[in-house]
Parts: sequence; C-alpha cells; structure tokens
Amino acid sequence: TLIRHLCHDHHRAFCIMATEEGETDAEASGVFLGEAFQKFIIADFQSRVLKDEWEKHQRRLIAHNNERILSNMEHKEYLEKKLGSWRQKHNKVQEHLDSQIDAIRGRFSDLEVEVKFDMERLEKKMGSSPKFGRRVACGTQRSDLAYCYKKQVEPVNTCKGLFDALESCAKNAFIKK
Repeated sequence: TLIRHLCHDHHRAFCIMATEEGETDAEASGVFLGEAFQKFIIADFQSRVLKDEWEKHQRRLIAHNNERILSNMEHKEYLEKKLGSWRQKHNKVQEHLDSQIDAIRGRFSDLEVEVKFDMERLEKKMGSSPKFGRRVACGTQRSDLAYCYKKQVEPVNTCKGLFDALESCAKNAFIKK
C-alpha cells in the first residue's frame, strides 16, 4: 500500500512523500514543505483572517458611529425646533406681561396724581391734620392699625375694630378743631 504523508524536513520548502509500506523516508519520493514555509503559510492565513475580521469590526464600528451621529443630529434638530417654539411662546407671554405692567404703572401714576390732588384739595378745605402738642392726632390708633395690616396673618377683617377706633378718633379730632 502506498502511504502519503507530509515530511518534516526543515531544509526543504515543500515536501509530500509517497512511500510504500516498509520504505524509509530516504527512499521516498515526493514534494516537501519546509517547516519555515509551513509557518509562513499559517501566519499568512491567520493574518488574512485577522485582517478580514478586523475590517468587519471596523465597518461595524463606523456604521454604528454614523448611525449615532445621524441620531444625534436628528435629536439636535428636534431640540432646536422645540427651543424655537418655546422662545416664540415666551416672547408672546413676555410681551403680554410687559403690556400689563405698563398699563398697571399708568393706572398707578394716574391714581397717584389723583390722590395728591384730592389731598391738596382736602388740606385746603380742612386745613392740615390736627395736632395736639407735638404729636399727630390718633397716632396710637394709626400705628396699631398699620401693625395689624402688616402682619396680615389673619384675615383683614380682624383689623376692623382698630379701623373703627381710628375712624372714631379722627372724627373726634376734626370735630374738636
């Protein structure tokens, strides 16, 4: 029977031996692969496989990165649209609030002028507020009422008694004058 096997001759680049049973390697004939050449072929094969795998891995990474970049751009665009929408709404609300503040300031200025005019008219009609000695009339009642209004923990109508006392004091002070 003919047996074929690879030989392990380090000096030959390529080695295939065909021997019959009982023949020695020296009598065999064939093509021989050297060990260095075998290592080269194996390394080259492994290198190609690794290179192919590495390229596949890089392609997957690049594809994933491109998908992430696209997703980020879409999300950024969405957020920019939302921000623009919110800014428009904010500007409309701010314009409305500004116009309300301007209207309230105008009314306040008008009322301030009106109150000053009425006070001047009342002072001319009644004279200045009554004084007893160096003290302003009804000072205690006024300070008690002001304190009650400032603390405002309770409803305002709880200060009604103090208001009535101040009103009574004021009537008496003006009548006495």
